[in-house]
Amino acid sequence: SFDSKMSLPDKSYIIKVTSRGSFAWLCSKKKEVKSTGIFHNTSTIDQIKAIVNDIQKLIDEHAFTNQDGIVRFQEFGSSSLDIMIIYYVNSPDWEKFIDTKQDINYKIMEIVQKHNCDFAFPSTTVYLQK
Repeated sequence: SFDSKMSLPDKSYIIKVTSRGSFAWLCSKKKEVKSTGIFHNTSTIDQIKAIVNDIQKLIDEHAFTNQDGIVRFQEFGSSSLDIMIIYYVNSPDWEKFIDTKQDINYKIMEIVQKHNCDFAFPSTTVYLQK
């Protein structure tokens, strides 16, 4: 029986060649990419810097992520200051992935609240003239 594994350079996937010559992708970690927006008018530069630093620390130190995560103040959105969050969950298991995402989301909410900021949601202001 022929059964072998080969690792790809980015270590994200393993190709398993089965005895029938077919390939199976085995994911060793899952990637999460998100953007979160903070209200323009409730945030100072120091608050944004602290939020970005705290979220980066959270991602780096979380039990189920590795230190390949990236957190950056990405851009000035139309209704928010946008923070990009990318991290990898060190498990191919779907339940572990979604549980880790949930845990990180709750902790991001705590970090934002700790710095007296709030999340922005798309909104439109309409001005009426008489």
